[in-house]
Amino acid sequence: HFLGLGLQHPYEYNHDLSAQEMIEDIKKKGAKIFYAHPYWTGHTLIEMMEVSGYLGIEVHNQVCQGADSGNGEVHWDQMLNKGHILSGLATDDVHRSSEVGKAWTMIKAASLDENSILEALENGCFYASNGPVINDFQMGVDMKVKIECSPVKKIVFRTSGAGNGMAFRAEDGSDLTAAEWDLGTKNPDWVRCRVTDKDGHTAWTNPIILKG
Repeated sequence: HFLGLGLQHPYEYNHDLSAQEMIEDIKKKGAKIFYAHPYWTGHTLIEMMEVSGYLGIEVHNQVCQGADSGNGEVHWDQMLNKGHILSGLATDDVHRSSEVGKAWTMIKAASLDENSILEALENGCFYASNGPVINDFQMGVDMKVKIECSPVKKIVFRTSGAGNGMAFRAEDGSDLTAAEWDLGTKNPDWVRCRVTDKDGHTAWTNPIILKG
């Protein structure tokens, strides 16, 4: 499954096209492509690498999460580890009105017109969430990665390599609104962050690419 964002309607769906041909056809029409809910669909890393041209994946799909299969983080990290620069969307995948607004993608764009939104998606200027707010995420020249967010109970930095990151947890009765991690000599290929609030709701940054 793929998302074609910015696709003009009507769109004539051609069942004879392969997945890769479909991606190219949609891109020619000016749309941005994202890989939808790979865990729910049962897709493997090998299958995800058989096609190219998509900008990112659904790191969270709220409807699929009803079957506990809406999280795409492992697929995302594996693709990043293979050198594929991909961003992560969150969607409610709304099938009925009761599901509207249960997950979303917060976009930083110059304006609210369609071209600006699509450009922001192309450039990774957004984060995924089904609750928390991310105010800032950056890497300093001193190799310290920092995040500022709404009150949460856990902040986890993810990277390539063994160990795959660092977790910060709030003490009982308190919250975290920021964290900093010194990457030091770890020399990862990329780093991203996930924050989780008291209700188990999560937000995910896009990765900062450090190599390649």
